[in-house]
Amino acid sequence: MTKNISGISCTLASPGPAERVSRIVSNPAQSADDLARELASLEADFGTEIYSEFLYLTAHLYFDAEEAKSHFNRILEIRESMEQRLGSRVDVRVALVSYFVDVNRKLENPKIMELRLFQETQASAYRDELTGLHIFRYLREHLPVELERVDRYGTSLSLIMIDVDDFKMYNDVYGHTSCNRVLVAIAGIINDSVRATDMAVRYGGEEFLISRSEQYRCFSTFLKGVQVERARQKQGRTCG
Repeated sequence: MTKNISGISCTLASPGPAERVSRIVSNPAQSADDLARELASLEADFGTEIYSEFLYLTAHLYFDAEEAKSHFNRILEIRESMEQRLGSRVDVRVALVSYFVDVNRKLENPKIMELRLFQETQASAYRDELTGLHIFRYLREHLPVELERVDRYGTSLSLIMIDVDDFKMYNDVYGHTSCNRVLVAIAGIINDSVRATDMAVRYGGEEFLISRSEQYRCFSTFLKGVQVERARQKQGRTCG
């Protein structure tokens, strides 16, 4: 995949297992049989780790790859049994709740809600009100999860720290309101330069952090693209 950042062509790594599983689960039109087939297809590409991703996304439970696949197969068996008893189709996620509540007992008080609504609600609690980026608490809680995923798949994790130069001087000259506009503009550049699966964080004050578990193959080009965009916006800005 190729992405153009400020006129610079940059090759991206292909979507990883977490992103692919998320796309499958988020498809509202997909049947239970289709979901099982899609996961089986992903297994051919990524191995049994995709079942770990599936169970984490749908139940927020972490298992190693082989244990996760064993749980998933048991969930499919329970789904088939439920369909025979009820005489109607049963979604995999319904069988998943039954399995982890009544059989394996990993969940005690599960809450059922739309995945999209859950993600939006969770995201709002971790968003910086000014810039819309994640806050430091989100990084602190989710970075260990990313590190575990990196260890599991044998990939790498990239962290970019961004510090705005001469920000205090700018604040002294133009004031707090203008500084807020600068922070919002920089956050916009960052958001436009990352994927949905990246972690973009306002680390504190004028410091930002980007976490990428599947990095640009031309990572320096990504950074150069951000610098070019910042320079372009600076040239087009007038200060009164």
